[in-house]
Amino acid sequence: MRLDVKMNTAEDILGAIEILKRGGVILYPTDTIWGLGCDILSEEGVEKIYRIKRRDRSSPLILLVSSIEMLKEYVPVIHPRLENLLAFHEKPVTVIYDRVVQLPSYLKSKDGSIGIRITREPYSQALIESLTRPITSTSANISGHPFPKYFGEVQSDILQQVDYISQCGRESREEREPSVVMKIDVNGELDFVRY
Repeated sequence: MRLDVKMNTAEDILGAIEILKRGGVILYPTDTIWGLGCDILSEEGVEKIYRIKRRDRSSPLILLVSSIEMLKEYVPVIHPRLENLLAFHEKPVTVIYDRVVQLPSYLKSKDGSIGIRITREPYSQALIESLTRPITSTSANISGHPFPKYFGEVQSDILQQVDYISQCGRESREEREPSVVMKIDVNGELDFVRY
């Protein structure tokens, strides 16, 4: 792990990794709001997230990666303008990519696209680097209910159904918001879906 983390954080990450590798679902802090995640290679984990959220299967989950290098493993061609934006944009940015590789079909939307975000938050970044591949992410709320702005707002239904709850960040009362969401149109122009 490249981060200099406290022992309890390192143990927390190891506990989460063990659950992810077994196909379980974790509740964890991200660079935006608290999220539900699973290993991208676990279709069982993906299905469990949909059940927990009571979410329609037609709304795909997004993926978190730890770096631009990891992103390029799944999105081989990134428009230079977008790569520049990802390097310097201050707010977390989820980009919907049309052309992805090496990802299971159950992760993609009907048109084959998928949203991916590079996280800069230390815990989620260390988690992904320890697993050595992306993890899914979606807001930790029942569909149609407000998203939790901090851990204390996560609904008890969610807490009872996940397989692991990360220790890191639970005490924080900093109110967080979802990411900016964008696409790149056929002319290479940035199209903000949510800002």
